[in-house]
Amino acid sequence: MGAVDQAADADLIIARYASAQSWVGAVLAGSGRVLIPGGNIVYWERSLPIDTSPVQAAEWVRELKVGDESRCYDTTTAIFNGYANHYSVNPALAHVSVADAYADWTARSLADVDCEVVEWIGPGGTVEGMGLTRRAGDHVEILLAGMVPASRGRGGYSAFLAAIVNRALAAGAAKVVISTQDHNVKVQRLWCRAGLEPAVGITVVHAVRSSASGVTSLPGLPRRPGMP
Repeated sequence: MGAVDQAADADLIIARYASAQSWVGAVLAGSGRVLIPGGNIVYWERSLPIDTSPVQAAEWVRELKVGDESRCYDTTTAIFNGYANHYSVNPALAHVSVADAYADWTARSLADVDCEVVEWIGPGGTVEGMGLTRRAGDHVEILLAGMVPASRGRGGYSAFLAAIVNRALAAGAAKVVISTQDHNVKVQRLWCRAGLEPAVGITVVHAVRSSASGVTSLPGLPRRPGMP
C-alpha cells in the first residue's frame, strides 16, 4: 500500500478508504501502529435538476466574499459547536476543536475560485445558516451546510439545501454531492426527502505511533504481533 509506505515516518496517518475495502485496515495494522477507528463517512448524491420547491425567496441567500472571514468564523463555530468527527476520537488531538477547524476551512475557502460560501438569512435579517460548496468538473459538492441552534427544527435547513441546489443548477452542474458522518442520521433523513440517494461509504482510521500519542493500548482495536 504505497501511501502507507510513503508516510512510514509520520507519527499519525489518517486513512480514508472505501468501506468495502476492509483489507486496508489490516495493512495499516501491519505498520506497527495503534489503530483508532474514526467512524464512517456516507456520501449522498443526486443528478440535477431536482425538486427545489421549498425555496421561496432567493434573497434569503447571501454570498460571502474575501473580507467576510469573521462572519464565517462566528456562524460556522455556532453551527458545529460540539460536533464530533474522526478528530474527536484521537487522544493526541484532544486540543483540536472540530468547530474551529470547520470555521477555518470555510474562511480560507473564500479565496478559492472553485468554492462558494453562502449564508441563509432569516425573515428578520439574522444569519440562520452557512454553506460551503466546491465545483469539481460537472458536479457541485456541498462540503458544509448547517443551521445555527436557534434556527433548527423549523424547516429552514430543507429550504437552505434547496437554495444551494438551485445555485448549483444555475451554475450548470449536473450533479450535487454531500457527505456526513454516519452517526448524523437526522440530516440524512432530510437528504432522503430531498431526493438524494446514498452513493458510497468511506471508513476513516487514525494509525498512531503509541510513543507519539501517549496511547499504549486501546481495548478492542486491531493488533498484530510486534505492535508496541
